[in-house]
Amino acid sequence: MLNLSAMNVFVYPSPIGPLLLASKDGELILLGPLSLHKDWLDEGNKAIDPPIKEAVAWLDGYFAGKPDPVDIPKRLSITPFQRKVYEALIAVPYGSTITYGELGKRIGCKGARAIGQALNRNPLLLFIPCHRVVGKNGLGGFAAGIESKRYLLAHEKGSS
Repeated sequence: MLNLSAMNVFVYPSPIGPLLLASKDGELILLGPLSLHKDWLDEGNKAIDPPIKEAVAWLDGYFAGKPDPVDIPKRLSITPFQRKVYEALIAVPYGSTITYGELGKRIGCKGARAIGQALNRNPLLLFIPCHRVVGKNGLGGFAAGIESKRYLLAHEKGSS
């Protein structure tokens, strides 16, 4: 079990289901499906600190069709390759999609599988919009489930 006692957690009721937000040391460190992170909720302090408050405001704007740009927190525990993938992905416009292969080309990576693995480890769902990455012949995967991915893509197309 993770040591989460120094973290703050909050459950955001979203149209794709409850999302867990977690912060530590003044930075957001997790935005993901509650179903995948229930242990964090059990261990963390249920408090709304500034990073969680900012994330909630961003999520409210996102689901209202008016998301603000985001930056990846500097102390986020990710590899340099993941950071490169996520930064390229953040540049994909709201309401647009990109294939795994095209995202790889943008960062000089020939392996779509490596891109998929980095996206599968995305700690900040929606902020790092991995739902915008699709396969050549289909939607591809998504941590919150394929129906959530369909909803998010339709939501962005409808409000862009």
